[in-house]
Amino acid sequence: MAISLVTDATYGAKIKVIGVGGAGGNAINNMIEKGLDSVDFIALNTDIQDLERSKAEIKIQIGRNTTLGLGAGMDESKGAKAVEESREEIEQVVRGCDMVFITAGMGGGTGTGGAPAVARIAKATGALVVGIVTKPFDFEGEDRLRIADEGLKRFKQEVDSCIVIPNERLLSVFGEEVTLDNSFRKVDDVLYNATRGISDIITKKGKVNVDFADVKTIMRDMGDALMGIGYAKGENKALRATQEAIDNPLLEGVSIAGSKSILLNIIADPNFRISDLKSMTELIKQAAGCNYGKLIWGVVSDDRLEDEVIVTIIATGFTTVQAKQSNTYPEKEEVKSKNLLLDVERETNIVKIPSTQQELQNYDIPAVRRNKLLSDEDLHKIRSRNEEMDIEDFDFNSDEFKISNDDKPAFLRRQMD
Repeated sequence: MAISLVTDATYGAKIKVIGVGGAGGNAINNMIEKGLDSVDFIALNTDIQDLERSKAEIKIQIGRNTTLGLGAGMDESKGAKAVEESREEIEQVVRGCDMVFITAGMGGGTGTGGAPAVARIAKATGALVVGIVTKPFDFEGEDRLRIADEGLKRFKQEVDSCIVIPNERLLSVFGEEVTLDNSFRKVDDVLYNATRGISDIITKKGKVNVDFADVKTIMRDMGDALMGIGYAKGENKALRATQEAIDNPLLEGVSIAGSKSILLNIIADPNFRISDLKSMTELIKQAAGCNYGKLIWGVVSDDRLEDEVIVTIIATGFTTVQAKQSNTYPEKEEVKSKNLLLDVERETNIVKIPSTQQELQNYDIPAVRRNKLLSDEDLHKIRSRNEEMDIEDFDFNSDEFKISNDDKPAFLRRQMD
């Protein structure tokens, strides 16, 4: 049998991000500006002027005969019809994809009506389809809120998993003094981080790897989804980062409590310990508190991090709707929830994590080569911890943990509506 070398060109999942309508187009423009590794961008819009401003590699004017190059005017039926009119073009660009993200703003015409139709087309090709959408501010009016709610119900029926960002939460998280422009920029940043958080799990290679098959197991035909990112440095960092990912302040009303499937991805310094991993999974077990659950985990070791850990949690498989209140982790010290989905100030002694394209793309380069690309101020001195148990001393594969309800959940939170 011939032996062939597997190269980057033949390895890895094919991922595309589709922005539908004006809000979806703005979201992918922001993603392109910030940088997102190993994904392709597609902009779909009925409004030809808005489409011309798109930075996506692929732009499709949908519904040429339906809207004549104009917007859908809060008429979701026109948005759906426009997608159907351009079905062949959309099928052509999504064919062969392993995973498709669809981002849109619920409440308008093109995004609300078009996103479900696009999801239906993408899923018919066999792709894993994940929706990341927003709901309007309350001040945008009852009609737009009603259209958004109705459209969201249809959208959830077409995607495998859906993450919903309620814009109204911005007012309580960022304060009412935030400017209008900045508020929508914050929304786009949340959409970017949610998309990046999932795509990085697939594209970043680690010692204990989580790949596309794991993500598909967690997100295929699962409905509502939660994604949180946490970061911590120093003492008790593993628990604090995990707690931060669980608390997810922007998505109020959403909790991992009751989820059946959880994916945990960890990026840590080389001294990350097996005891830290155990504590993290136990905390997640307490927070989930469900029967026969599945936890898939992976670890990426990054020698640029010093006594730091970054945690991404994806939770799916919610089966019940209950009103729950959240409590913080029962430790003596106060654990403040400041999710990485939010661009907020952090306390002292916490180092900013890599967020730019240049910083993120260096993750895939071996440490010996990568260090040559970094300046002295970017390099961290890794302290030796011979007395501690190192996660890299173990030969792990991605595993599944059964989550039982032996322990009473430590968190009583409201679940997804």
